[in-house]
Amino acid sequence: MLDIKGKFLVSYNDCPEIRELWDKPGIHIEEISRLNNLAQRYDGGCQYAELLISNYDTSERARSVRQLSLFDNETILEV
Repeated sequence: MLDIKGKFLVSYNDCPEIRELWDKPGIHIEEISRLNNLAQRYDGGCQYAELLISNYDTSERARSVRQLSLFDNETILEV
């Protein structure tokens, strides 16, 4: 995947082996926490650490897109 011409996004459990495997130039690793659906039955709100691994800055889209409003008369940014 390191040689593809497009963008990629991989989700994986957070563990030292995965961090070491993807510790390469140009790779972005974002730590997130999400609900553990399997454990919800016994431990409500249980979460686990997950990694978003990509060859681009995953926050770039959040910075360039804004929610549309009926009351704004500004030019809309295209993605």
